[in-house]
Amino acid sequence: MGRTAAFLHAQGLRKDDVLVVQWPNCVELHALYLACAASGIVISPLPVQYRGHEMAHVVAMTGAKAAVTTARVGSHRAAQHWAAQFPDGLQLWSFGTELPAGVQGLDAALAATAPWDADELEAHMAAIGLTAHDVVTVCWTSGTEARPKGVPRNHNEWMIVGQSVIDAGQLQPGARMVIPFPFVNMAGVSTSLAAWLLVGGTLHHHHPFDIEVFIGQLRDEPTDYTVAAPAVLSMLLKEPGKLQGVDLGRLKRIGSGGGPLADWLVEQFAEKFGIEIVNYFGSNEGAALSSTPQDVPDRRQRTLYFPRIGVPGFDWSLSNSKKIRTRLVDWRPAATSSRPAASASCASGARRSSAATSTRPNSPRAPSTNRASTAPAICSRSPATRRSSTASPAATRTS
Repeated sequence: MGRTAAFLHAQGLRKDDVLVVQWPNCVELHALYLACAASGIVISPLPVQYRGHEMAHVVAMTGAKAAVTTARVGSHRAAQHWAAQFPDGLQLWSFGTELPAGVQGLDAALAATAPWDADELEAHMAAIGLTAHDVVTVCWTSGTEARPKGVPRNHNEWMIVGQSVIDAGQLQPGARMVIPFPFVNMAGVSTSLAAWLLVGGTLHHHHPFDIEVFIGQLRDEPTDYTVAAPAVLSMLLKEPGKLQGVDLGRLKRIGSGGGPLADWLVEQFAEKFGIEIVNYFGSNEGAALSSTPQDVPDRRQRTLYFPRIGVPGFDWSLSNSKKIRTRLVDWRPAATSSRPAASASCASGARRSSAATSTRPNSPRAPSTNRASTAPAICSRSPATRRSSTASPAATRTS
């Protein structure tokens, strides 16, 4: 982290400048996030699937000063694509060899940079007046239009979301996690960065998602918490032999979301494996909610409802319930309906809510069926798979 922070400073990047990054999940991405956070640089991570149309839009919208990528992601020559898209006017750096003209080598440049130590980092943060209210990321929505939309978040906002992951997963200090989600959006950053930092734990991930690599990591590494899409959980129930050798006595909770959870799936995981499923709603645009065993012990209800956190008269175990307030927002013009917004059905997905909300004014839980209209897909794929592990913030390693 100290080396990366010193390198970025040497390239002229200063507080509130924007750095675009397009890397698969890797240890180096953690170092870059932390270096930007400590330097006041706004990092804007892009999914590896983005190409010229999205790249040009992101750079133009953010006014980015530089971009970092890698020579190849699978068979895709990422560095060459960036060089062709931005022949001048944008600093381009890349890991790897045989880089095209206009792209500078990151491996040698980092190796030649003297790292900042903790005292130098703290002095730099004080000198630039860095606060928890400063924007640290601009992540991009999957988009309901032709172009993705950028969503800024500051340090405080990510810490709040990270704590909600800790509460939902009941993560303890030093927890060990396997998180295969792309490290570029709400699902990835909230777990792979914010929650990992807050518990001082060990993180294992890979890219793109590969079921055999995923199971291998669960088997090889003692795991306290992981996440998986509903389709993956369903497959594991159909082929329980894949979990042979996984320490199920330690793995007690799995987070899932990005699509409707079947009630039988949640019940079967608890009955067959002793694992409780946490139902998540998360969107780059705004809300992050979780329906957990401690707040919604009925597993069938957990697949359908989220706690209406912040609503007077209801108490929840999640710490976010004291920091966030949810309410129903009806986006239809008032003239089209004479009924109160809170009495209209959310199940059709025809309307969008500001978080997740109840169909009845006094209902303690909000229906999760509404998330289909607002939640982007969590899992995405790219042409290459890479395993990596990140230990506590004091040390990193790649496996």
